[in-house]
Amino acid sequence: MNGAEPAGEINFLTWMYFAFPVAVVCVFGCWVWLVVFYMGPTKVINDLKKRTETDEDQRVKKQIRDKYNALGKMSYEEWIVGFHFGMTHYDSFD
Repeated sequence: MNGAEPAGEINFLTWMYFAFPVAVVCVFGCWVWLVVFYMGPTKVINDLKKRTETDEDQRVKKQIRDKYNALGKMSYEEWIVGFHFGMTHYDSFD
């Protein structure tokens, strides 16, 4: 094949160099569109303006904190399961 081959080779790295920024922009754009579409533009604008916590926000935070504290310390078995989960997760990237 004399001269019929492309000038540059496309491999995984060159493809990701092109595609990753496009994917990030698309995901962010879709996220913004879904938030505005399902929550409504007025809710989004009001949430961006509102920076103070309401009584309901504080009540929910206290309830979550109380439930979390009621769980207690992790047992030995829970540590072992967490360790195996972490090692499996780490091993999946090899």
